[in-house]
Amino acid sequence: VVIGAMLISPLMGPIFTLGLSFAMGNLVLARKAGRIIGISVFLTIAAAAIFTLISPLKEATPEILARTHPNIYDLLVAIFAGAIGAIALCTRKNYLFTTTGIAIATAVIPPLSVVGYGIGTLQLGMAMGGFLLFFTNLVAIVISSDIVFMLLRFRSSMVEENRYPLKFRLKILGVTLAVISIPLITTLVSDLRTLKLSRHVEKTLKSHLNLERHSRLTGFSIDREEEELRVLASVNTVGGIDSVTETRLEKALSEGTGRQV
Repeated sequence: VVIGAMLISPLMGPIFTLGLSFAMGNLVLARKAGRIIGISVFLTIAAAAIFTLISPLKEATPEILARTHPNIYDLLVAIFAGAIGAIALCTRKNYLFTTTGIAIATAVIPPLSVVGYGIGTLQLGMAMGGFLLFFTNLVAIVISSDIVFMLLRFRSSMVEENRYPLKFRLKILGVTLAVISIPLITTLVSDLRTLKLSRHVEKTLKSHLNLERHSRLTGFSIDREEEELRVLASVNTVGGIDSVTETRLEKALSEGTGRQV
């Protein structure tokens, strides 16, 4: 179902049209594309919110959670995919197959569905994360396709150029890109810190619990609280884990992470 939603991709055409309008400085075309995108976004979010409200299944799935924390890599993927899509659109070389791959790589319907899910379950943080991913893909595709259209010599008329000069249009895109990059970089830094913490905890747990013919770590989870970390370790053991080992392990984790564990 998720892949099907990606392949339908009703927003991809209007998004490329918005990129073309920036390349040509055509305000009328930009308004038409913007209106279609706005209506489509509203209907998608509304439909997802309604189905979430009437559905008895409201638990967040991995597919939902995967679209709530976009980072700078999502922006880069969308930029390159948007450029390839614009080239395929203009040259008509393998356009059908190319756009299929781009629709999957830079899916815009699933993130909007996550926004609706967040609204339907009153999880506004999750809704904002989904919308940030959608807006990231939107901005990246518009910018990259705009550059491609300019390189392929799509030009505005003299009247449009005087009203909306190229420098002015590029400034708008540049400022938008800079603003949207801030939360994406912040998320990436946060993800890297989380990964570093997880690897350190795993290494410490294994050094104390992976004992030959006695015990072996099979899994763990980390619950972040305000002043401390709560680590839940799952261990296969033949003789149990004594309190001395547990105390020693808590001390090692606290010293390594700098927080009470």
